[in-house]
Amino acid sequence: MLHSDLLLTGHPEQLFEQLNALSTPADASLRWTVFPLWNRMDRIIGHMVVKGEDLPQESHKAVELFRDQLAAGVENHLLRMELTQLANTDGLTGIFNRSHFQNTLEAYQDAKRQTPAMDFSLLMIDINGLKPANDGHGHLTGDQLIIRVAQLLKAACRSEDIVCRIGGDEFAILCPASRQEQADRLAERIREQVGERPLKLKDGQLLPISLSIGAACSDDCGPEQILIVADRRMYEDKQRFYAQ
Repeated sequence: MLHSDLLLTGHPEQLFEQLNALSTPADASLRWTVFPLWNRMDRIIGHMVVKGEDLPQESHKAVELFRDQLAAGVENHLLRMELTQLANTDGLTGIFNRSHFQNTLEAYQDAKRQTPAMDFSLLMIDINGLKPANDGHGHLTGDQLIIRVAQLLKAACRSEDIVCRIGGDEFAILCPASRQEQADRLAERIREQVGERPLKLKDGQLLPISLSIGAACSDDCGPEQILIVADRRMYEDKQRFYAQ
């Protein structure tokens, strides 16, 4: 097995055994030693790797004490990261929630005010016909519809775009370093992909998906007005949908 394969499959001990076997005569006295980092549930959350001469037993105890302190620090850091992710994530769809959207929007607005060249776009999106879907097929179908829309939005966006669920059937997409033309193209791409992928129900029936979208950019309306403009354009798009 290759060195990189051993790392990817979670077997660093075998990797460093191979490296020790390949040591040159000049490095024969130096060895790689792997110390697993254990959490409170006796699960390995990482490894501490030490290269040096073989240590006496009393020194091993000091290294293991340091290892335990390092493991506690790593576990606490992972816990803080998990809590932060939970605080910023929508429970149903797994995308960012309203709190994260508001914080990020304010950060983008501040950046635009300080550096006028740092434009960003905002798309406000609303699912058309969620209530009839809930009434006709049940709230579980409504949840499935919301999840499918979140997946389609993520698939249509760039990796740096921030997709958020900000309400029951409302979504927002923040697009850094983009202008109005790019935002309009993203809106069209979303409409095309959503129109081609209806939600398949358990009975085999296909439930069409329709979205109302409003796009705005800070180079067109200014950072303070971008949310108002995008929301107004989304509402106008919804009026056209129901008028048809």
